[in-house]
Amino acid sequence: MKLGIIGCGAIGTDVAKAADAMNEIEVIYLHDLKPEASKKLCSTLKKGTIQTVAEFLEHVDLVFEAASQQAVGQYAQQVLTAKKDMVIMSIGSLFDDTLRKKLETTARRNHCKIYLPSGAVCGIDGVLAASVERLDSVTLVTTKPPLGYRSKTARSFSKDQHAKR
Repeated sequence: MKLGIIGCGAIGTDVAKAADAMNEIEVIYLHDLKPEASKKLCSTLKKGTIQTVAEFLEHVDLVFEAASQQAVGQYAQQVLTAKKDMVIMSIGSLFDDTLRKKLETTARRNHCKIYLPSGAVCGIDGVLAASVERLDSVTLVTTKPPLGYRSKTARSFSKDQHAKR
């Protein structure tokens, strides 16, 4: 199997390192907007190589997105049009009804799959596992860079507009 990974941060790195140890994985294609992130990760892998998404699409069997909601908007349609299965970690991107419907239609038309791991939904897998007993409350602790919590709306405001709020 040949794997393409979009995003070489914490999640992409963990997946790439696990895939590197699997006999079934022949090649791991890496892409990140920050070339230094791809280079750093590639230097730790035996099976890694760096290519753009457009370059690696003709070679891969599966694409794993671990970058951002913007990356899903930028690359998912291209991946599915190339008839490749895709794992989307940034599933918040699918709250955009137009994007989600477009991706669903393309996946069905091209007989490929979109995988949405439950671990990507803020610990839902843990809550489901714990729900065999009665739950009175749940505390979710997550770590993310502060800028990752900015909404699209907040990003469009200028500094002056933020100061007035």
